[in-house]
Amino acid sequence: MDVRHNLVIVCMVLVPVLMAPITWHLWIYADSVNTNFYFAMTLVFNVAQVSKKRIDSFSRYQRRRIGRRQITEIKHIVFM
Repeated sequence: MDVRHNLVIVCMVLVPVLMAPITWHLWIYADSVNTNFYFAMTLVFNVAQVSKKRIDSFSRYQRRRIGRRQITEIKHIVFM
C-alpha cells in the first residue's frame, strides 16, 4: 500500500467514527442537531473509503507494472 496518504485517510475515517454516535445522539434524543451533520459524517467516511480503495488499486497496479517490466530505477515510475 502507498503510504503517502495514510495520515489523511486515517483522520478521515477516525473523525466520522468518533463523531457519528455523538451526532446521532444529539439528533435523536437532544433534538439539537440538524440531519445534515449526520449526513456529512457518512459522506466523509465514504470518501475516505473510496480514496483508500483508489490508492490501493493504483499502488497494486504500479507493483504489477514494475514486476512485469523489471523496472529497477525509480525515475521510470509515474506517481500521482
